[in-house]
Amino acid sequence: MNDRLLALYIPAWPAQAAKLPLDEAVALCSGGRVQAVTAPARAAGIRPQMRLKQARVLCPSLKEKPYSLADAELAFQPVIEGATQQLYSPKCWFPGLITAALSRSQRRAESALVAELTEELAQVGFAVQIGIARGTLAASLAAREQLLIADPGVMPFLGAQPLSSLGFFLRPGIKISGFDFSDQYLTKMTDSLTHLGITSLGQMCALGRPALIRRFGTLGAISYDLASGENLEDAAKVKTAPATPGLYQFFTPPASSLIQLLLPARALVVEMYAHLRASGLVCSQVQFICRCENGKMLSRSWNLGVEASSKDLVERIKHQLDTVTVGGSGSEALGAVSQIELHPLRVVDARQAMTPLWGRNADPPQEVDQAACSASSLLGESGVRVPHLTSGYDPRSVIELKPWQERGSQKRPRPRVGALTGVAPEIVFMHPKPAGIIDSRGRKIMPGRDGQIKSPVKWVQVAGRKIEVQKTEGPWPINGQWWRQDAPSRLGPRIFLRVYGEQETLLLVFRKSSWWLDAWEGQK
Repeated sequence: MNDRLLALYIPAWPAQAAKLPLDEAVALCSGGRVQAVTAPARAAGIRPQMRLKQARVLCPSLKEKPYSLADAELAFQPVIEGATQQLYSPKCWFPGLITAALSRSQRRAESALVAELTEELAQVGFAVQIGIARGTLAASLAAREQLLIADPGVMPFLGAQPLSSLGFFLRPGIKISGFDFSDQYLTKMTDSLTHLGITSLGQMCALGRPALIRRFGTLGAISYDLASGENLEDAAKVKTAPATPGLYQFFTPPASSLIQLLLPARALVVEMYAHLRASGLVCSQVQFICRCENGKMLSRSWNLGVEASSKDLVERIKHQLDTVTVGGSGSEALGAVSQIELHPLRVVDARQAMTPLWGRNADPPQEVDQAACSASSLLGESGVRVPHLTSGYDPRSVIELKPWQERGSQKRPRPRVGALTGVAPEIVFMHPKPAGIIDSRGRKIMPGRDGQIKSPVKWVQVAGRKIEVQKTEGPWPINGQWWRQDAPSRLGPRIFLRVYGEQETLLLVFRKSSWWLDAWEGQK
């Protein structure tokens, strides 16, 4: 059962936080859009989220100031702290709006609580509006109108609200984890519903949650939950929010040709791969959905395997679109496409996705085996060797070269405690390159007896280049295979340091009283 929520709202908070003059037409702007306005600017017809060019036409004397969401959040902290004195665990959705669930004792004296909280915040200089209702959107709208709505009156109250009231809550900067909100998606959704004659939240709820999800995805699910009086305590509890967020592209007007669809589809694929790579993940199963204006839908799921590239996925999508678009190779076209979606269904760690030559456990082709055996007979037993994964601390020590005849099948070893973390670098040099690290005073840095460095690294010198360091990770001292008298120098005592430049990442190793460049990774 949903709890009753108290919503605390401060109108035009960004304008108040920026201390804009009340008698002048001033707007806070960001990204080519108006974020907040003063009363004279609002009287001229300027509204939040309006394009800046349109605002200038409406009010030629408009003064523009930059908007900073971070500054607005920082200025709103005293309000949150003041509300915490009376409310348990208040939730700040965006600067200017707080909701909190009421306890049983507070529900018995709601009017007294509102008066007390309003007085306390007024004493510290904040004029707030408070409303109480069941459901996040209902409480927020009640605060805007300063109402206390009983439970039986929540649905009639919400049902009579226009679709535009969703924009009061769903606005840029809203703190809903796992949901990348964009106001253009909300505008397209409300425009699409308005064209169908749906103008109120009650009419939207009459469509049903499944229909809204099919047409508008996660945004449709959240909009339905808000309009039906649900409490959105956190987006992790939204029923349709996927573990890995999907990507959406809307078409207004709907697209009907392959050329119109292919470039946006390719952009979704590139964006998905970029997001996953930045998180150190690889997509092994993906779902592509194509929704049409007439209600028809095309859905395809593919098991890509970890070796598939973005180009391979684009080719699969192109083949599917070619069979259903007008003028394509298929026998029947679905109709004009209004939305395409891309959902990563299964992702794996990028380190687990790396495979040696010819596969991890698969036997090599017969021709390769015969050629390797022939070469071994000429070069000796160790003449042909293959990489074998072992348990090690760094990219060089986890690979051991074994003779071809002893290769066998291998299981991925368990990670060793203290091993270097992160995705394996792109290049591990056969012979490490001499390098040096320098501090801000131009002095060379050497590790101490404890394996730590005493001053921050400012520059790295390697191969005649001087690379400025943005940040470092480590150092990691490793006394590998100390029990072996004949241990190779690459496996003996060593210290690793990862440094990040502006366009590259370097893995340095200290051994034999010198720094060496062991591995390199380009810009992500």
